[in-house]
Amino acid sequence: MRSFLSDLGLFLYTIISYWQSYVTGGVVTGAVALFERLSNYRLTKKAYVFVFVFSFLFVAFFFAWRDEHKAVLDAQHQVLVIQDDLRATIQGANEMIEKRGMVAHLGGKLLTPPGIARNKATFKPLVLLTLRIVNSGHDSVVNDYAIEIKTRDGKSGTGKLLPLSPGGAMMTSSTKKTIFPAENDLALRTAEIPIKSGDQASGVLIFEIDGLTLEDLLQDGNKYKLTFRDFDSVLYLIEGEAAGPATPGGDLLYVPGVRVRSIDVPKKGKTGTP
Repeated sequence: MRSFLSDLGLFLYTIISYWQSYVTGGVVTGAVALFERLSNYRLTKKAYVFVFVFSFLFVAFFFAWRDEHKAVLDAQHQVLVIQDDLRATIQGANEMIEKRGMVAHLGGKLLTPPGIARNKATFKPLVLLTLRIVNSGHDSVVNDYAIEIKTRDGKSGTGKLLPLSPGGAMMTSSTKKTIFPAENDLALRTAEIPIKSGDQASGVLIFEIDGLTLEDLLQDGNKYKLTFRDFDSVLYLIEGEAAGPATPGGDLLYVPGVRVRSIDVPKKGKTGTP
């Protein structure tokens, strides 16, 4: 009942607003006033009632109806726009569902224990991971490599993947030099070239570690978590644990790339290839 009275009041207010606007300032009202001013003729009461009450009231009803009719048409148009947007959204969702059918299935394996070294430029510790990634799903690039390391005494650190140098790198120790040419860097290869279905990619990732010292990384029992993402931003996790104390790998010169061979350092008095 309250809603009915409210709607009725709004309807009457609209009618009266239109009616008074024509009675007090409409073209017909101005024309009648000008006609009576310039001539001796005066409208009769019946004519006044007909023109200013019934005629203008009819016009007021018409414009009130026209407002509502226009509002309904605008609302219907808005509904059509929303329906079109909804159809586009549903179509996009269906396409996404179809895309989800093209899912990469990645798996990874650490081929060797993590290598530990020191960045000679920054003196920060480095972790070298020799990794193989296998894809049994849809062709996919691999990116967003990240590492987290936790020690047995509760310390933790994270790694920043070092950029690749076109000239590669070399790691030196007391017994060997390890060559790191640039073309086999796993992060660069898998970011640019998708791993095809049923195929695999191998290489080395080198992380500069924050939050841990070189001595921390050389302890046994350290736990490693390596994560990466496929083309659809699905996150993958590889976990590993150092079975024993790591052996220092020496100093890493230049910006690291990927190890392909080790060269023994010749002892004094013997010849060899440096």
